[in-house]
Amino acid sequence: MVDASGQAAVEYLLTLTVVFLAFTGVSVLFSNQVNHYLSLLFKMITLPF
Repeated sequence: MVDASGQAAVEYLLTLTVVFLAFTGVSVLFSNQVNHYLSLLFKMITLPF
């Protein structure tokens, strides 16, 4: 069996990994949305001219 401090360290590392993965996914999705809206805005600006 793993002692309590080892189990706590493993749980802490797993929690950090999950939080980091979630943050990375959200930032990737957010950057995709920003690029999408910026390209739409650029098309709207360049369309009348």
